Amino acid sequence: MYSEKVLEIFKNPPHAGGLQASSGVGKYVDEVSGDQIKIYIKTKEDVIVDSHFKTLGSVASIVCSSVLCSNLIGLTIKEAEDLDESIILNNIDLPADKEYVAIFVLNALKLAIENYYKEKEKEEKEGKSKTAKAKSVKKQVSKEAKEYAEEVKEKLEEEEDNKQVSKTKKAFEEMFSAWED
Repeated sequence: MYSEKVLEIFKNPPHAGGLQASSGVGKYVDEVSGDQIKIYIKTKEDVIVDSHFKTLGSVASIVCSSVLCSNLIGLTIKEAEDLDESIILNNIDLPADKEYVAIFVLNALKLAIENYYKEKEKEEKEGKSKTAKAKSVKKQVSKEAKEYAEEVKEKLEEEEDNKQVSKTKKAFEEMFSAWED
């Protein structure tokens, strides 16, 4: 039923397992067969640098997931969005009655890409929020620093005035003491 290549991939599927620090995760569950396919993508500057999968299902689901992940690395997100089942089916010979599974795997990829965009948008919003907060804090610190500088300046002027008053007072005291003599 399955070719030797398909069975070899099934026995030792590359990219099997989760992926920490992933940029997007998509899970597709086929209601009829119950196959569960989870695709993980990791990106750097919108290029997929790693991809893994966790699949609970048929031989075809596991093999298609593995083949897809192997072919995602190096693609941009935009290129991955445009993929169809031929990216999988051209790399393995599945029986004709199992080729539909490639579409399930692509559905999981589409969900991973959707999740990627949501996470990216969230990060951008948080980044803008942090930048606005940093500017606000900087403005507040600048204002407080300016106020503190003014206080120090006033105190120094007061001290200078006090020194001047002390000098004047001392001069008067010396003058009065000279008159008294």
